[in-house]
Amino acid sequence: MTKEQFTIFWSSTFPDTLPISHYFKYDYSDRWFRIHSLPESKRYADNEEEWNILLHRQNTIISDLLGGR
Repeated sequence: MTKEQFTIFWSSTFPDTLPISHYFKYDYSDRWFRIHSLPESKRYADNEEEWNILLHRQNTIISDLLGGR
């Protein structure tokens, strides 16, 4: 996708906000959601065990969405 194609796509799909996540969260609150990939809604992995949990969960989501091989 070129810059121009993205600009056209964004302005036709989300005309009320810029493509900046914290704007989208407020301007389209009915469409915005956050996926918590670590236990207890922790946002960032601090050690190898948490990175392994994060990687496993993200790979599971990707496999489910795109199809496992």
